[in-house]
Amino acid sequence: MPLTEVKPRALEWLKKDVQASPPEGRGDLIVGNVMRQFGGKAAGSYRHTLNDETTDVDIANMDSCLVYVLVGRITVGEQEITQDKLGEAEVAYLIEDVKTITVHKATAIVIFCR
Repeated sequence: MPLTEVKPRALEWLKKDVQASPPEGRGDLIVGNVMRQFGGKAAGSYRHTLNDETTDVDIANMDSCLVYVLVGRITVGEQEITQDKLGEAEVAYLIEDVKTITVHKATAIVIFCR
């Protein structure tokens, strides 16, 4: 199952905004800013893991969703997505027909419908 890359409306603005707002304690602000760049209209959520944990995020109730990796690594089906530096991601990924996203240690993501 290939993932579809979706580009933001204003990449440089998005990068600056994410870099200026570290995820810790700012999840709601980051969710809104990321969603606006990708045309998100429904509710979004921020998820993160600490250095020693991995978690599965259930997305079975969504027909499809977009995931933007702020920093870290996720697994979607058989595919891995890695973002080494905070605020450097250039795309979000459209996810369809998947029930969970594995969020690996030291990772922060935004998930939303569009």
